[in-house]
Amino acid sequence: KELFNINPSDVIARIINSFLPSLHSPILLKPDIYGPLLAVFMLPQALLLSMDTSRHGCSQNSVLGNAVIVSICLWGGLSSLYRLLSFVIAPTIGIKHCLSMTGYSFFGWTLALLCSYPLERYNQQIGLPIALPIVLFGVPSAIALGYMFWEQTPASSLTIQPASFPTSLQNFAHNNSRILQKLLWAVPKIIAFILVSGTHYQFLWYVARVFLPGKQQQCELSALIQPAQYADIITQKELRKYALILLNGGSD
Repeated sequence: KELFNINPSDVIARIINSFLPSLHSPILLKPDIYGPLLAVFMLPQALLLSMDTSRHGCSQNSVLGNAVIVSICLWGGLSSLYRLLSFVIAPTIGIKHCLSMTGYSFFGWTLALLCSYPLERYNQQIGLPIALPIVLFGVPSAIALGYMFWEQTPASSLTIQPASFPTSLQNFAHNNSRILQKLLWAVPKIIAFILVSGTHYQFLWYVARVFLPGKQQQCELSALIQPAQYADIITQKELRKYALILLNGGSD
């Protein structure tokens, strides 16, 4: 019950903070599931719009169910991955924090997909790169998520011992021992930041540039195989082209 006890104003603030590094402290103090659930169930709507089912020949009802499952699996899978990572190097971050943080980051995914749709459909008129919204919204969201792991990951306790270096590097290690020590202390933080930010952004990129185009091609194929169910969106020219492909043994 406490995970749903949050004011709407706090949810809005946490949505904004999900794009800004070092502002995740409210989630660490009091994680919630209300905002993340909103994001998880808004993402399928963005996926459905991006698939453009009415144009590609898929049933909205069936596709929506698949999109909901994909969204929930992404939320649960990434949260579990981050919890496994935090168990190893950042024990202060629990599963509730991972579910909350990952869920709020999905608002960035939703904005990226919603803004990419008109750029893709009207690319010739607009002329902007399709990947631009993915970078604008996906990168800040990934950095903000990774920065929280940076803050919560303890520094390394290893110390520099110049005597252990080869003779040619001992003078360099001695003169730059402070800089090298800081880098050594930051190694666990760097690893956590790269793993979290990288996986978060790569999954968004996969959804936008691999998963959605694949689903669109699948819908187009379904429309051709079962034209009776899609008579309102398929043209006679497309039917003749498909029939010629079949008659020619699959060669275009």
